[in-house]
Amino acid sequence: MNAIKTLTTILFPLISLPYATRVLGKGGLGDVTYAESIVSYFALFAALGIVAYGTRELAKKRQDAQQANQLISELMLINVVTALIAYAALAVFIQLPSFNTYAALLWVQSSIILCNALGAEWYFTATENYLYITVRAVIFQVLALIMLFCFVKTEQDVIFYAAVNIFATAGSGIINFFYLCRHVQFQPLKSLHLKQHIKPILIIFSTNLASTIYLNLDTVMLGYMINTQEVGLYTVAVRIVRAISMLFACISTVILPRVTYYLGQGQKDKFDALIYKTLNFILLLAIPSGLGLISISEPLVTWFGGSGFTQAYRIVSVLAFSVIFSALNRVFAWQILVPYNREKEVFYSTAAGAVVNFVLNLFFISRWGAVGAAATTVISEFVVFLMCTFQCRNVISYRVVYRYLWQYLLVAALAVPIAGKVVQSLAVSAFAGMVVQIVICVLLYGGGLLLLKNPLMKECVSLVTSKIGRDKQ
Repeated sequence: MNAIKTLTTILFPLISLPYATRVLGKGGLGDVTYAESIVSYFALFAALGIVAYGTRELAKKRQDAQQANQLISELMLINVVTALIAYAALAVFIQLPSFNTYAALLWVQSSIILCNALGAEWYFTATENYLYITVRAVIFQVLALIMLFCFVKTEQDVIFYAAVNIFATAGSGIINFFYLCRHVQFQPLKSLHLKQHIKPILIIFSTNLASTIYLNLDTVMLGYMINTQEVGLYTVAVRIVRAISMLFACISTVILPRVTYYLGQGQKDKFDALIYKTLNFILLLAIPSGLGLISISEPLVTWFGGSGFTQAYRIVSVLAFSVIFSALNRVFAWQILVPYNREKEVFYSTAAGAVVNFVLNLFFISRWGAVGAAATTVISEFVVFLMCTFQCRNVISYRVVYRYLWQYLLVAALAVPIAGKVVQSLAVSAFAGMVVQIVICVLLYGGGLLLLKNPLMKECVSLVTSKIGRDKQ
């Protein structure tokens, strides 16, 4: 269910971004992204660390209705208060001369702050209610796509595009709130105990802040140090790469409540089995995804953004390496350390990445622009990877985790260039060539792993064939 939801979230920019780049141009798209990156900091403060903390704690208490209702009431109250504070801070921030030009965009996009607080998406993740999440997400994404084609038709429709971009998130938050009112018994204010949650929430918030800095600061610095047209180029590249990264995020999102539940029940063997399989599966997918993305970056960018964004393929080629590191970091940090209540160690790792990102951006952006920003993102992810690897050394066995790494690297390093050579010999369009190259690469990669008797690939094939057999029956 979560994979379907994530694919829907990916398909929306796959369809909307090529349209938006041609209608709005680099300047309009850059303005929206620049304002979006600014709002993300206020939204981050409003959310604090409640998403990860609420998911973890509710996963432990979900079988006790009274404790669950108490926890939900306390965390939602904290979230609403911080959302109001964030709005007050945004109102002051918009008065600054450098940002007053973007006031309308900032106010439109800020609606997600309150909607996220009221929507409590973490409740549905912790209770593993993925059917509801998926159906709701698909409906809102389809509606947003229809609105895009109806209301965004000229370069002047920047505000409408910003509204469409946040429609699915804001709308989901409103629907979530009504759902919660029906299924949760909110506790009276006098019975709530908020203090116990503040410290762990702030630690996770600090981690999220550091993470947001090295994921979004490059966009803000590009707009400030270069121009919003450079931001427009960078936006196309980042959205392509993040669309792929979101596939791995959907895996780790599902894993968190389950591994937390296993630890809470003292089922360490099940925790280990699930973590090892998850990491192995991510390596199996992330390595060919990163290498393949480099190979098809130029036709992919041209298809997404049009001829005006062709230069962004260099940015995609650099960011492709971050796909592997970010996927592993997400599991190490949020599916291993957080369930063990080791939020401080996650913060130290992420903070190190943020510091490296900021310092390198000062030099790399001024010299290489958006390509420099992409390079600092990859280096920052690698720094976080090294630190998380060190922090998890006493929890998991890296000999088990990386047992089949050599297979993934070897087969991907052969499959990707072979597929590229085959396509070069064919007289097909750039888009058709890209599709053919992906298909050939998938077949070569899967076949190569089967020849090497990779157990996870054999299990995947077995699951698919058994499912087909059941469907025929």
